[in-house]
Amino acid sequence: MILVAVDVANHSFGGGDFAVVNSGRMVRACEPGRIHVTMSPRRRDIDASAFLQHGTMLHDRVAHEWFAQREQRVESSASFRVFADTARGGGLALARIWHTAATIHRQPGSGKGLTVLIQIEGDARLDVADTSTVMALVPGAAALIPDGLPYSLSTDAATARVEIRLRHSLGLLADGKAVTWAEHPYIRVLLATVNAALSAPAVDPAAAGFAHLKSAIRSILFARASAVPLAANEKLRGSEAVLFQRAQAVIERDSVKPDFQVADLASQLRVSQVYLRRVFAHAGTTPLKVIRDTRVRNALVHLQHAHNPRPRHELERIARSVGFSSVRRMKETLATWEEHQQDTPQYDCAFPR
Repeated sequence: MILVAVDVANHSFGGGDFAVVNSGRMVRACEPGRIHVTMSPRRRDIDASAFLQHGTMLHDRVAHEWFAQREQRVESSASFRVFADTARGGGLALARIWHTAATIHRQPGSGKGLTVLIQIEGDARLDVADTSTVMALVPGAAALIPDGLPYSLSTDAATARVEIRLRHSLGLLADGKAVTWAEHPYIRVLLATVNAALSAPAVDPAAAGFAHLKSAIRSILFARASAVPLAANEKLRGSEAVLFQRAQAVIERDSVKPDFQVADLASQLRVSQVYLRRVFAHAGTTPLKVIRDTRVRNALVHLQHAHNPRPRHELERIARSVGFSSVRRMKETLATWEEHQQDTPQYDCAFPR
């Protein structure tokens, strides 16, 4: 089977070049305006365990098999083509995928991980098992889907997206349900980060720096999650919506102070605690819960780096830096929070026994 690789200048993939790959290994880079011919990989040449595959170009049966190795099934009524760059290592998998019109089905997984889809080009329809409506994904929008939920992603024309898979969802999903995020500056930052990581020369997933890239991606996701929740905005109107937004900004800034409490929040906003709690109740939450969840989220970012028990002084530093008065208080809060979450990562490895 012969594949003709044509450079696509100024394509959303970035760089204006595509690399020609034979048996999963880079052979040479396409120069702008040049055409190269290469043999497509056969099934036994597609290495599902490879850490880095740059410039993958497949079509029809072999393209279907490539998706199958990603635990996805392709449904297409016409000839199907895919171009992709992928990298995987240390609990993080990145993919930048362009393909022709199709429906991609993913079966539920057994892990506690998270898949993030960021639409780059073309519109897509996302049908997730826990939702009663089909979600629309337009360029710039993102969807967060827990591993335990199957989904179908459908397009009527060629489309491109970035896929990010994390081993743990870090509490980004409330009640383990899928969510969509509208276009936002933090999504653009995340997309630029992944594009840079996958563009030639791509990052090395086996290098120590890949763990820091994973931390950066998680932090950007948390930054987007810390923006005003869309669901809360829909429940609030006028001055209440403005107050709620200001309150979240203050919490993000001051929750790192161990002595920061609801009374301090109300004082800074120049409203009574009673009125503040009423506004948060209309948004479906409480000021104390948002303060606690913000501290938990920040603590999990630090604790997720741990593979072995951390020394006591380092845990004390983490606790203080995210707003807990002590390591004991941090651990108790995390344990309580875990009881109400189905997708909490295993942070206990960070604590000495």
